Amino acid sequence: ITENNLLKASLGGTLDLENGTAVTNSYGSPAAAGTVNVLDASSALDLDGSSITGGNLTNAGTVVSTNTSFIHGAAITTSHEFEVTSGTLTIDAVGGSAASSIDNTGTLEAIGNNTTAGTATLDIDNTAMTENKLLKASAGGTLVLDTTTVNNTYGTTDGNVTVLGVLSELDLNGSSITDGSLGNSGTVVSTGTSFIHGAAITTSDEFKVISGTLTIDDSVGPRSEEHTSELQSPCNL
Repeated sequence: ITENNLLKASLGGTLDLENGTAVTNSYGSPAAAGTVNVLDASSALDLDGSSITGGNLTNAGTVVSTNTSFIHGAAITTSHEFEVTSGTLTIDAVGGSAASSIDNTGTLEAIGNNTTAGTATLDIDNTAMTENKLLKASAGGTLVLDTTTVNNTYGTTDGNVTVLGVLSELDLNGSSITDGSLGNSGTVVSTGTSFIHGAAITTSDEFKVISGTLTIDDSVGPRSEEHTSELQSPCNL
């Protein structure tokens, strides 16, 4: 798709982008932002080895990513289900005309196969998450935050970053999580210079810094930590 004004699934419809389909999500000259829209709770977008570049992606239904897919330089607004069930979905700032952003008042999740770690990866790079309700890795999924900032609230309510299950993982690489809660029953790995500001942290499995520095502080308000296993750092924690 070389130009797009509006690409839409509504009233229970499903939009399936597969086998290397590439959507240039803008139209006209000078280019105006296009929109990919999943309008309601019964509608869906399936990204199967495809890409969306630029413009807006709005979701009030279900977005499912499989194989190796990309969302480049788009403003994402999602209020329902947005999930990676196999392969890797990369959300980054490459190629779009604007910065990459996510406003999540629903669930954004990497869901593995519950047997093998790393079968589904959500890789968020160079992106500002302006709101978050639930950001999650489960059933062996991996959530990667690379040079990304997460404002872990939505409206006036605390959000949650959750690593659910021993096979699941959160990788913090030069990124930050501010406010809300961070719950870990799998593995959290920090590299580069990362921060957790003013969050309530509960961890019952692995939480480690393997390079660089992870700073946990109360720069936006009181924080707490509850750990029933091991916090470890060969570097700086």
